[in-house]
Amino acid sequence: IFLGREISEQRDYGEEIASAIDREIKALVDKAYDRARQVLVTNRETLDRIAHRLIEEETLDADQFHQLLEAPLAAPEDEGEPVIA
Repeated sequence: IFLGREISEQRDYGEEIASAIDREIKALVDKAYDRARQVLVTNRETLDRIAHRLIEEETLDADQFHQLLEAPLAAPEDEGEPVIA
């Protein structure tokens, strides 16, 4: 049960409804968490690029930030000749 309200406050619903509300809220939070994680994973290269620039320069103005957002993604690094085992 959500304890964010006054404990002495009366509710107009029972434990079953309270449990249903708790389940629905948990589902909403879980869905939002999954979506946020997906956005971060999908944009990891851009986030890393911004983080590296911030380490170098400490601050970015809006134009610099937007340039980093719009920069093309780096091509995968060549790992050399394939090794045949």
